[in-house]
Amino acid sequence: MEAFEQIQSFLLELRDAYGFHLEVEKLERCLACARNITDLEEVFYRMQSIACTSEEEAETFRNLFAQRLLHYAPENAAVGEDAKRAAEKARQRFQDLLAQASRQKQALNDAESDRERAEKALEKALQDLERRRNAVMPEKEHVQSVQDSNAPNTSHPALQELLQKVAEQLKILAKAAATEETHIDTDGIAKRIRKAMETHTYKQDLESLAKEQMAAARKLHGKKQSFGELLKLVDLIKKLQSAAGKTISAGAKKELQQVNAQIREAKTDLNALEKKIQTLRDEKEHAKWRENREREQAEKSDAMAAAAQQKHQDLQNAVDLVVKGTSKDHRDVFTEGVHAVQTTGEIDALMRAELNNLSYDNQEKVLTFIRTNARVFRQTLRRKHASHQRRQVDIRATVRAAARTGGEPLLIKYRKPFESHAKVIIVADISGSCKHTATLALYFAAMMEEAFPGGCKKFAFVRDLNAVDRYFRERSPEDGVKEVYAHIPTRGVYSDYGTTIRQLREEYGGTVHRDTTIIFLGDARNNRNQSRAEDLKYLADRCRQVFWLNPEPKNQWDTGDSVMGQYVSAGAQGYCVRNVGELLQFLMSVS
Repeated sequence: MEAFEQIQSFLLELRDAYGFHLEVEKLERCLACARNITDLEEVFYRMQSIACTSEEEAETFRNLFAQRLLHYAPENAAVGEDAKRAAEKARQRFQDLLAQASRQKQALNDAESDRERAEKALEKALQDLERRRNAVMPEKEHVQSVQDSNAPNTSHPALQELLQKVAEQLKILAKAAATEETHIDTDGIAKRIRKAMETHTYKQDLESLAKEQMAAARKLHGKKQSFGELLKLVDLIKKLQSAAGKTISAGAKKELQQVNAQIREAKTDLNALEKKIQTLRDEKEHAKWRENREREQAEKSDAMAAAAQQKHQDLQNAVDLVVKGTSKDHRDVFTEGVHAVQTTGEIDALMRAELNNLSYDNQEKVLTFIRTNARVFRQTLRRKHASHQRRQVDIRATVRAAARTGGEPLLIKYRKPFESHAKVIIVADISGSCKHTATLALYFAAMMEEAFPGGCKKFAFVRDLNAVDRYFRERSPEDGVKEVYAHIPTRGVYSDYGTTIRQLREEYGGTVHRDTTIIFLGDARNNRNQSRAEDLKYLADRCRQVFWLNPEPKNQWDTGDSVMGQYVSAGAQGYCVRNVGELLQFLMSVS
């Protein structure tokens, strides 16, 4: 066992200190060699063929293997030279990243200068607009005086007479409307006429009033008296409009035309300036966006350079420390076999924590652990889905190829692999008794979505089935889980597994096929409702496998209102998942 731990430490040192590209699959294969082969020489050659990709790596591997596992220190200090070369490479990498950071900072300075120039140009354009407005727009007092001079002269005898006739006609119209029980706002009409006669826009105002009264007259069905009097009023308004224009002098009209033309020209110039200002505003926003982007890239380059410098410093410090013993006392080691992910002692203890007693802080630590190792988990899942597609020899094609060459050389032909359509359906009970299990499972499923060729469909329920994939679109897994609990009521609602399974069959049974794996998470305590085991059997017959993860110990199944035995009889494989490690191990190994 001690030799196996030394080999673990040796492989990790190759990866971390000497830059060997050892992926999880390579590490697993090397550890499998160490576990299954007792001959140390055979282990050496097997591991070297797996871990090394160049002669330089092979030389480093041989020297380190001799020192760490055979306790032999070579006199030529080749390992020290390898460490120096690794440190030199790290230093060169740091210098390259430092140059890149310098270029990013220069780009940031250029972006800041562009943004400052855009701001100054915009400020200057706004000042030009204000000056231009003051220069080309007529003075308000002059415009007001010209407009006042173009208002009708109500003291003119002809207008006085027409205004008197309009007033009398309004009285007659009011009496006719009262007689025929029709509502006509004669007071409002009178006010509008008086207001129109006080402005230079009298013509447009009276024209609009006449059209409105004509439209009102067309609606007076069967009100002949009101209809006739209203038409007479419209005729008087037309005459008033014509007579009002004759009271204004030709000089005043001409002056008003000139002022209006001047205003139109000024508005045209100002509109052009405003368009230019809008263009400058867009340029300013673009410059600001570019500045923010360059700042983010500069910060990223600085962080990469700092990390490279730290690695260079670590390697430089390690040059004089070539010979050392096992690192099991100061390095994280693999736990739970060769398929596990590196964990610390704290995580090991957390993996053994019971799901039902998981505190909020421990739950956050588990989510952080899943998030940190998500890439490794996804790679492992992809390999599991692709493992059954390893190349298979095509006997017929191989024989035909051999017939053409007489069997020399023998060309092995392989079958074309089939595309995997494997998908997973997770149905999680989010009631109080199963909340922690469901939270971790939904979070894991959201992180692993892209690892399943056919996708991972997620459902949550208490009493009714709810598809929750929409809550994870364009959101982080943390926010998605929060949205699930925010939109699905859990207080005062009791679990109904029968209704949920029936809905799954009726609404989504058509999407279940032989490549589908269904995973239920819940304690199967149905609160005396119908179990609908026949619907679960229908799904189990159509899909590849149905798994049921129950957080309760097996000795509590089928006690009280638990119907776990019925679901197992219907085709589900029941598993007890009491702690975090069991849940994650199942999701990684079975799904």
